[in-house]
Amino acid sequence: MLDSLAPVFWKAKLFALLHDPPDKCWGMGPQQGNRAEQNQKAAGFTAAERESLAEAAGKADHFASAVERFVFPNDNCSHAFAEKPLFHHPLSSSKYPFLPSFSGKQAQFATHIQAAHGGITENFTEWRDRFFLYWRRWPEKAAIRERDAGEESDYPALAFLPADSRIPDHSIWNHMAVVSALAACVENGTVKPELLLFQFGPVQEFIAQARSCRDLWSGSYLISWLMAHALKAVTDAAGPDAIIFPSLRGNGIFDALHRETHYAKRWETGANGKQTTWERILADKGDGHKAAEWLLTPTLPNRFLAVLPPGRGRELAKKAEEAIRGELDAIGGKVWAWLRENGSEQDGDGRKWKSRFDAQIRAFPQTAWAVQPWLDRDQCLEEAGKIDQAVADRIKMVFALAEEKLPVGECDPGSCLDGGVNRRLNAPGLLWPAHYALVNARLAARRNTRDFRQWDSGGGGAVKDSLSGWEECIGDETFWEALTKKYDNLFTAGSHRYGAMNLIKRLWCRDDQVPYLREKLALKPEFYGKAMRFDDTGDIAKKGGDGKDKYIAVLAMDGDEMGKWLSGGKMPKFLDQIAPEAKEYLRDKVDGAMPRLLTPSWHLQFSEALANFAIHRAREVVEADAGELLYAGGDDVLAIFPAKNAIACARKLREAFREDYREGRILPGAACDLSCGIAVGHCHAPLQMLVEEARNAERRAKNDYGRAALAVSLYKRSGEIIHWGCKWEGGGDPLDLMRLLTDLGQDEKISGRFSHALAALLQPYNLPDRNNREPGIRDIIKAEVAHVLSRQGSSLAKDARADLAVKIGAYLDSLADDQLGDFINFFLTETFINRQFEENLS
Repeated sequence: MLDSLAPVFWKAKLFALLHDPPDKCWGMGPQQGNRAEQNQKAAGFTAAERESLAEAAGKADHFASAVERFVFPNDNCSHAFAEKPLFHHPLSSSKYPFLPSFSGKQAQFATHIQAAHGGITENFTEWRDRFFLYWRRWPEKAAIRERDAGEESDYPALAFLPADSRIPDHSIWNHMAVVSALAACVENGTVKPELLLFQFGPVQEFIAQARSCRDLWSGSYLISWLMAHALKAVTDAAGPDAIIFPSLRGNGIFDALHRETHYAKRWETGANGKQTTWERILADKGDGHKAAEWLLTPTLPNRFLAVLPPGRGRELAKKAEEAIRGELDAIGGKVWAWLRENGSEQDGDGRKWKSRFDAQIRAFPQTAWAVQPWLDRDQCLEEAGKIDQAVADRIKMVFALAEEKLPVGECDPGSCLDGGVNRRLNAPGLLWPAHYALVNARLAARRNTRDFRQWDSGGGGAVKDSLSGWEECIGDETFWEALTKKYDNLFTAGSHRYGAMNLIKRLWCRDDQVPYLREKLALKPEFYGKAMRFDDTGDIAKKGGDGKDKYIAVLAMDGDEMGKWLSGGKMPKFLDQIAPEAKEYLRDKVDGAMPRLLTPSWHLQFSEALANFAIHRAREVVEADAGELLYAGGDDVLAIFPAKNAIACARKLREAFREDYREGRILPGAACDLSCGIAVGHCHAPLQMLVEEARNAERRAKNDYGRAALAVSLYKRSGEIIHWGCKWEGGGDPLDLMRLLTDLGQDEKISGRFSHALAALLQPYNLPDRNNREPGIRDIIKAEVAHVLSRQGSSLAKDARADLAVKIGAYLDSLADDQLGDFINFFLTETFINRQFEENLS
């Protein structure tokens, strides 16, 4: 095993990254080898180095290929990608829409791909820097998103060059990264990776401790910022390719941590010859404001999976822990310095408060991790079967197909399928899903083993933190009275007092007080300030209408069954992922229900899709509806809106998440779905409460409505609480009906009293009672609807009233008997959110 401190370690990784040419799908054989050799020479490898590094790269390539592509017979399953370009979405199986012009540009693309890494050799003498730049910039520059002479560009499609045209559901770029990661895991001639699964918290309760939009964002960003440091500790030793999820390529926070190292060297070639890589990355964003938004969007979740050299997992997990604590200590030091300048040491109590401050910072990070060494086939399947027999069975199906059903003479010669009566497939990479299941189970067991450590408050008693409720606040009443008087824009006078972590959350991002974050990101103050424009909740409410609205909505959105996707439990059918020729050959040899096997490249492709949604789609969708994006961590979104806009934007976010491809980027796609919770309350309601209730509503959407659903909670100032929810695509199209009622109300074709009048008539029937089974109740409700429409919808034409009654009836008929209470709450929700008549009617 190579030492990660030695240059040869990074040489080996870079050589493995370049083992295949990215355009290999256009032709196999000697030409492919020549293109790979050209790229290796351009990267600075001598003939002797190529020869010495080839064995480890070959073993890593075989390990990855065996799990990703199985044992396809070349002669019977080959697909002519050059004539019929094909890429299948890894989740939905949909085809990428290659432009008709794509097939005729192979030579142009090959030249473009090779030119995309130009200049790295000359300017980056350190092999570690060189490797990092190839990993980070080559795929991005090859698939450059620009247009040719005013026409749509073919270049974005280069992001979807498949690693193997026979099973084109993972890109060559991701395969190359997997091979480079595995090349570091070769020990005594055998690939023996070790999986590390790491998790950091607390998350949701910490984020929710907020009195302003900036607090919500700051808590989210602090979690991502600390996770980026944990990831950097691992990738400094093993390379960024070692991280399987989340996807790190193009992540602003992770990139920012390399501003002064890998990205600091200046390029001496090109039109902008004196730019550093960091300056080039920022320039690619378009302008300083967009670059600042990219850097200031919290997009890293609190969990990562890494594939590491054998025996390194425990060591690097400890380094990740230390990195989190070290960075939090550095932030805390800057915040304490500000507190000291503002009187924290008056009356001689500074020492006690500093002790308390330090103790609370030490107690905050809660990390858990698990390491899984690579096991041999029999032991691995036995262990996996104990925790998830379905995972073991899926792997056994693939082994049985290769060993029992494929003719010996037709198997891929590179598959290492031993001959004879009892032939055995030598493909340890196929055990990837079992090893992921094992490390996931280990982490779950570790998290269930609680650490009971004595709480160190720092000595003495004090008022509790008004947001967390359990930390002792820093400072006495004299200190807080002086602080709130001097900084009334930061702290509210009265009873609000904070402990260390909420003081950090409030101060570490304030450029006018503690400019720690802006300086770390090296952003100009004007761009930083513009990107940190978080409005007051009252101002957010007013964006929803004529400037008089007073209600806001907190939206919490989370992907459905993401754990099953990550574990392979929801993989698409194997036959749907392969090329037509392979499908025809295997049709009578493969069970049509057999799933695609989970692979490291599939994990990377899925992670990339989640990252693309978080980085490139979530913000633009939220801000188009006057919202503020507070967090976007792949499948998880937290945002705040004017109340009127929240439901419509929730639907748009779901549609964006379920896109398969957009502008040359892969997204989670139509096979995935989300559930969403929305809490609506007055702009002066405690924001902490609304965040918590939005999360509760999200759980209600998943549990009460069966996922792929929306749940809403309305908190009126009168004290009344209204709960409502529906499936995104449920019967009766309630969201379309809601939009229709809103439009009719705005056009004054239906009275704002319609919902309240209907609710008053239906109240005696006690519809919320889940045991209500009164015969004919639905016909009675429909008659009451028609009656109220005749009074409150008199401005509608007779035919339009009848059509509306039919649509309302269809929604009613779609509800189960125990959901009839939702019928009334549907109308009350629509009326209140869109017209906010509570002030006049309550």
